[in-house]
Amino acid sequence: MRTQFALLLLTDGRPTMTHAEFAKLRHKSPRTIQNEIYAKRNPVPFWKDGGDYLCNVSDVASWLDGQRQDAISAMPHLATFSD
Repeated sequence: MRTQFALLLLTDGRPTMTHAEFAKLRHKSPRTIQNEIYAKRNPVPFWKDGGDYLCNVSDVASWLDGQRQDAISAMPHLATFSD
């Protein structure tokens, strides 16, 4: 839940995130994210609205939380840093 609130702060309270905002979060270029969307390799579902691709902030938060859990499972010593 904290992740979702943090992402809502990044998007000024909007429940959606653009592909450019998602790219910045992942330290990738917006074009790379577009290529992942086209190839259906992006970890978060996007849809096209006008000229931009959007995703739900809750989907991004769920994906980030899952990434964290995967890292903790792969490296148990990281569990000492969990909430």
